[in-house]
Amino acid sequence: MQLGKLVSDDRVIAEPVEYATALFERLKGLLGRNGLSKSTAMIIEHCGSVHTIGMRFALDLIFLDKEWRVLSIKRNINPGRPMISGGLRAKRVIESQTGALDMEDFQIGHKLVLELLDG
Repeated sequence: MQLGKLVSDDRVIAEPVEYATALFERLKGLLGRNGLSKSTAMIIEHCGSVHTIGMRFALDLIFLDKEWRVLSIKRNINPGRPMISGGLRAKRVIESQTGALDMEDFQIGHKLVLELLDG
């Protein structure tokens, strides 16, 4: 799993960010965790929908298209939901614990940048 920071308009809006690209990382997501720290998140590649079955905490979800533009924002999704879709154009999702990120930093159509950390 790679680590990085999520940037919007040259301002860091989430750090650290875990970037899940491998199949097992994407399938597991945040399952098994008790929560996330403030300003942290996970980005799951090749992901247009998620479930919260087995989750231990509520999520905020930001679905992105192939150009990293915000398509859909879903807030305070409680554990146990079978399917939450970002729409047909969704290619990745940002998952964070509800309240961990300032959701005012995310607007529909806004372009985000993931800067990966070396190592």
